[in-house]
Amino acid sequence: MAVRKVTLDPDTPADFVYGLWFEISHSQFREMHTHDFCEFCIVTSGQMKQKCNNSQFEQSAKQLCFIRSTDVHTSACYDCDSVVYYNIGIPMKILHSACKLYGISIKDLYAPDMPIVVTLHKREYESLINKIRQFEKSDYGVIHGRRFINLLADFLLYITSSSDSRVQVQYSPDTPEFMKELLSNMNDPDYFTVGLSQLLSLTPYSHEYISRCFRKYLKCTPTEYINMLRVGYAKKLITEERVAVSDACVKCGFKSESYFYSQFKKYYMCSPKELLKKYENMSIS
Repeated sequence: MAVRKVTLDPDTPADFVYGLWFEISHSQFREMHTHDFCEFCIVTSGQMKQKCNNSQFEQSAKQLCFIRSTDVHTSACYDCDSVVYYNIGIPMKILHSACKLYGISIKDLYAPDMPIVVTLHKREYESLINKIRQFEKSDYGVIHGRRFINLLADFLLYITSSSDSRVQVQYSPDTPEFMKELLSNMNDPDYFTVGLSQLLSLTPYSHEYISRCFRKYLKCTPTEYINMLRVGYAKKLITEERVAVSDACVKCGFKSESYFYSQFKKYYMCSPKELLKKYENMSIS
């Protein structure tokens, strides 16, 4: 199959970077393509299936995907009438400059076989979409460029806060419906802060069977999944609501502060205070 090359002037300044709003309704993959730039794709409604580097994955609403210049990909609708998403291209010159400024390794971003996909929490998603829409509305020039840099800071924060050890939930076509419903329910802080007992109360199946399903479909244990949700919630409380670290630990359901720190470092590769400092430095106004 032929692969089309999409190009973008590498010297395009931030003042003139553009973003595109797309809606697709076709369920069949179209022409594969690659770029000489990177792009961030965020789905706002529906569900997209992406074919990339000889594999496939799904991307749902509130999920942010980082497509690299080396990725060969295409997309289509998955189990819906249409999917709506934003694509924002990042010239390599700007990406390299931003990564150098923020201490991010380009090599690490390109290391995985597949693009990085992260699921945003509600407030992260709403904040990001609001910034995208402001960026989209502004005329080319200095203000437009500042809004782009502000967006790029958030994009990089979200994808680099997701290390390889962080559990990424990607539904496969054979994931049972009861699992999808269970995971959807467990996204509620009132549930995941309670813990494993709450998860088990939401299903008629045994602990042993649920554990097997988690390992089969999510490649993790129920406890690891719950800790992922708790740590993600802690990050939101600390970086967005400025909740004290000790209070966030309790609010997220952790009984031990030392265990909370170890889990936080496992998923974000830094302490809560270090992430807060990074977040403040990257939130360029």
